[in-house]
Amino acid sequence: MSWYRLKAGLQPGQAAPAFDGLDEEGQHQRLQDYRGRWLLLFFYPQDGSPGCIREACRFNDDFDAFSILGASLLGCSGQDAASHQRFREGCRLRYRLLTDPGRVIREAWQVPHIFRLIDGRCSFLIDPQGIVRWVYANARQPEQHSALALETLRRFVAEGN
Repeated sequence: MSWYRLKAGLQPGQAAPAFDGLDEEGQHQRLQDYRGRWLLLFFYPQDGSPGCIREACRFNDDFDAFSILGASLLGCSGQDAASHQRFREGCRLRYRLLTDPGRVIREAWQVPHIFRLIDGRCSFLIDPQGIVRWVYANARQPEQHSALALETLRRFVAEGN
């Protein structure tokens, strides 16, 4: 396993860990608020870094496709609300960014670290019942997360899952 192919501890088939955090506007975001619809929760290392910009913009480009399939998007990293606001405005993101300055949510979701120093990049697709259906962890290819998640979501929706 190379440094950029990470393995998340949380696996498909497991119940998604509950979270309750604030987004960039100070609004509570809770897992329970997304019950009854799909949720793509993605963790990224840092607002404004080149890889994170590419990843966030790809999710933004695919926002309508996720919505049509009944899915919400939610990004999460350790920066504060002001940083998230700048990042969201700068990239014109249409989805919320969850603040996690204490890395509590990240730890509950067992998102890996790179060399135990850098927050890892990981995406989770959660079904309407709150079960993790798909996990993607790859630090080196952030622009792939959205396309792979969307392809996976389409497959689950087509299968009636």
